[in-house]
Amino acid sequence: MLPKAIIVRGISGTQYLIAIDIVNSMVKRNVRHDVKGKLVEALVNGDQKPGYYNLTWNRQDSKGRSCACGVYFCTLSAENKRFGRKVVLTE
Repeated sequence: MLPKAIIVRGISGTQYLIAIDIVNSMVKRNVRHDVKGKLVEALVNGDQKPGYYNLTWNRQDSKGRSCACGVYFCTLSAENKRFGRKVVLTE
């Protein structure tokens, strides 16, 4: 079963809250990637038990560089399936 919900919302000009409600599954990977498919950052990389999780993304890639304005995707992988949301970064 895929996550019950994934919500992405801006909480400030430089931070985004990613709320995930996982029901009866384990998330193997939670990543951010750009529109070309290039990995930006992995916030979770391993098993997560069912529950509600709040993750914060500071608009930086895995090397600490600021991400440019544009379209990004927040993707969860669980039980050989993917579930995602589009994130549009402005200013």
